[in-house]
Amino acid sequence: MGARMAPLKSSVRKKLIQPARRVWDEWVLRHAVAALRRADAPPDVNLLKRMRRAWGNEGFSADVFYLHELAKRVGACRGPILECGTGLTTIIAGILADKRKLQVWCLEQENAWAEVIERALAQHRIQNVHVLFAPLRLYEKPGNFVWYDVEALELPKNFELVLCDGPAVFEDRDLAIHSRWRYGLLPVLKTHSITVHDILIDDIDDPRAEQVLALWEKEFHTIQRVIHSVEGDLAVIQCSDPRVGGRLAQNSECHE
Repeated sequence: MGARMAPLKSSVRKKLIQPARRVWDEWVLRHAVAALRRADAPPDVNLLKRMRRAWGNEGFSADVFYLHELAKRVGACRGPILECGTGLTTIIAGILADKRKLQVWCLEQENAWAEVIERALAQHRIQNVHVLFAPLRLYEKPGNFVWYDVEALELPKNFELVLCDGPAVFEDRDLAIHSRWRYGLLPVLKTHSITVHDILIDDIDDPRAEQVLALWEKEFHTIQRVIHSVEGDLAVIQCSDPRVGGRLAQNSECHE
């Protein structure tokens, strides 16, 4: 009998397996995107699960519960959409918004990742999404926090829906800055006279979320509803303060 072959080292196995897995994932994602384009109703959970697995960034991707809620709300919108942070959500939002002839503007804090998303959009022929590199900067007033630098960007003056899954604010020496998390969305847009109607915000089980939602409610008179799931919590925020440009819940185009 011939000698038995020694088992492949794990590093070698990975080099052999990973390219094949990536080809398969790209095939699955391409067919899932085609199915999403064809669908008349919001995508079902199984389709979103396939897309999330094939996307391959599961450690950072939004969970299926958030993706499903995002799909429903984008599918009901009648005006421009802003996304804070990019990823698979950008692909899904772009496809569904295009069905309604809507444009999506995306703020991304990492330039290299913005390029990855732009390539993915081009690969799937999604042309109604504008990915804007917007590094984080410190805003000292009305309080110390970091948020995207939108000073030089040209954005619409009204967003019907904001998909808030960013920015990623990692722990800083300044705990106050870290605790403000995604707070900057409303004060920064208000400074630029940009109005917001509805916000879908992910990761509400983050310990910083409670303070941010309380500040928005106090300073901008927002109306919030937290939705719980086993995968994680999210919140629907409706901006009713006329100084922010939002409308009361019963008048919102992106409704419950």
